[in-house]
Amino acid sequence: MEFNDVVTALTGLNLHTLFFFLLSMWWFTKDIRADVKSMKDELHASNTRVSRIEGTVYGRKLYED
Repeated sequence: MEFNDVVTALTGLNLHTLFFFLLSMWWFTKDIRADVKSMKDELHASNTRVSRIEGTVYGRKLYED
C-alpha cells in the first residue's frame, strides 16, 4: 500500500463513517473482552485449586488475590 492510497482513503472518510466504524468495532468486540476476562478469572481459580492439590505454592501473592 502506497502513501497516496492511504491519503485517498483518509480523504474519502467523513465524520459519520468514522463514527459508525468505531461504534461497530466496539459493538462487536465488547462481548469478546468480557469473555476473555471471565476466562482469565476461571483459569486463575483453576490454577489455584490445582496448586493446592499438588501441594505446590507459587507464592503468597497468588492466594491473596
